[in-house]
Amino acid sequence: MTDFSSISLFPATPQQVTESRKRTSVQWAKGLTLEQYLERDRVMDNYEHAADGKLITWVLAPRSDPMTLDFMCACETFRRTGVIVRPAADGSVQVEEVPCYGIASVFTPASKRGKGYAGQMMRLLHWILAPTSSFATDFPGEWGSPPVARLQDARFSILYSDVGSEFYHNSGPTPNKGHGWVATGMENTSWNVDNIQSQGRSEERCRWLRQEDAVRVWEQDAELLKQDARSYADKTHTIVFSLLPNQSVGVFTIQRLMTFTSDLVPTLPSDIWGVQLLDNCEQQESLAFATWTLESGNPKIMVLTRLRTTRSSFTVLLKKLMERAKDTGIETIECWNLPEQLRDMAMELGGRTFLRDDHLSSVKWYGPETEDTVRWLFNEKCERHIGQTIGRNVSDLDYIKLCIRTQRLKDPHMPVLLRSSSISDVLQSL
Repeated sequence: MTDFSSISLFPATPQQVTESRKRTSVQWAKGLTLEQYLERDRVMDNYEHAADGKLITWVLAPRSDPMTLDFMCACETFRRTGVIVRPAADGSVQVEEVPCYGIASVFTPASKRGKGYAGQMMRLLHWILAPTSSFATDFPGEWGSPPVARLQDARFSILYSDVGSEFYHNSGPTPNKGHGWVATGMENTSWNVDNIQSQGRSEERCRWLRQEDAVRVWEQDAELLKQDARSYADKTHTIVFSLLPNQSVGVFTIQRLMTFTSDLVPTLPSDIWGVQLLDNCEQQESLAFATWTLESGNPKIMVLTRLRTTRSSFTVLLKKLMERAKDTGIETIECWNLPEQLRDMAMELGGRTFLRDDHLSSVKWYGPETEDTVRWLFNEKCERHIGQTIGRNVSDLDYIKLCIRTQRLKDPHMPVLLRSSSISDVLQSL
């Protein structure tokens, strides 16, 4: 059994950051050479999403040698701005911008797996991110002393799991299983572009968004998101929270697609990353747009990062997306957690909605409430960081558990599609 009191979580030295990235290149380089992979991260370290200490790499290492390059595992945290909206008993609604964190690049090298290191790293991370007042117990004595470097200002943290839902849920702030990150909002709506019958090019006026245009739109959208969250909280008497797409959070989903020429000049696969409808666009409340990224490792998949639309503008926006997809060789368009009022239209337009079994959006709430009493709004690709891994794949059994858990969907008639390989397991579990 591993002696967890002899190890702790430390902010990485520059040398440890490089070593961590060399390790993860095996999993995430995806066509880049090691030199290009390291250069991409070096370039991105200077961008707004990472600069000024927003990005921190953490390493699990021996207390006796915290600067060693032979550390057990590592992860990254990105400081973000979120919003929490609380309805009060007197009918008022409080809107508060808060610090929160995205967690990424959770990785244990093969030689160090099977010893509980990754789980311990995630348990210790709670004590680094959250205020001590958010914990029901003192720091576990069997773990030794708490980590020295502590941020202690997170109101919530999020991650996207590619290893199922159980591992992160079981990585709570105590040695007991549970009370970790809770998977939520796994609905995925997709359109197969080749299967959609062409209806001709839309005549609606639009603006194709370059990166700088998308930044401008995201700034507008961030203010509207706060208004939307306030309205939802007031209407449902529910505490809601969300991340905001501005401050380079949206830009990150574009920049991470960076590749390089032979002489290490950065290049992106496209110069267009969104579309905005122009009718009544001078009115901020009438803003209708979609922005997207490409699935890492599969440039034939367009994933929407933000979608702001009404029922009346949704069809037009989708037609524009289809036009762009067909013009650029995109085969599939995906949207995470499509608003309920648009799902019937999505199906009529050839879409199918199902629960995805990767990139599972998961949240740890550090307030006095429990995760099932608060709601994460606008849970879209725009908030996603690099996928998580600790060297194993989600199992069919874990996937079925996830499907059962997420039957608390607001729309009980929304079809949930299971992988065919899991059907026999499903039947046996009924």
